[in-house]
Amino acid sequence: MKDPMIPALTGAILVFAGMAHAADKPTDSGKPDTGQQCFRSESYQGFRDIDEHAFNIRVNGHDVYRIEVEGGCPTLTSPDAMLITHVRGSDLICGPLDWDLRVRESGPGGMATGCIVKSQRKLTPAEVAAIPPKQKP
Repeated sequence: MKDPMIPALTGAILVFAGMAHAADKPTDSGKPDTGQQCFRSESYQGFRDIDEHAFNIRVNGHDVYRIEVEGGCPTLTSPDAMLITHVRGSDLICGPLDWDLRVRESGPGGMATGCIVKSQRKLTPAEVAAIPPKQKP
């Protein structure tokens, strides 16, 4: 007697294998298409705060990402704030769990404050064009 679960399990395995293969398919840039908007931690050049809950970063010279933090991070709004990121393992940042973020004032005695990233989103060219000058990284 045939087990009716074998065809279902085989189908599920093929679906997951196909999903894994699609995730590894390179895009035009040669990077894997993970369905997420990822960048390398060393690829961002600057940031500007929006308020204590969000900031914009420039990546690879032309892309802009909006990063939102959980519960606020008052140090973000300091005029001389510096982002400090710690990389453990891969330096690819694809979402909030990939960030280990601290913000520090650059003056003497400036303490680093931990900030929890809630979300990250790559802005469209139209959204980038609409950013007020004070918030452009």
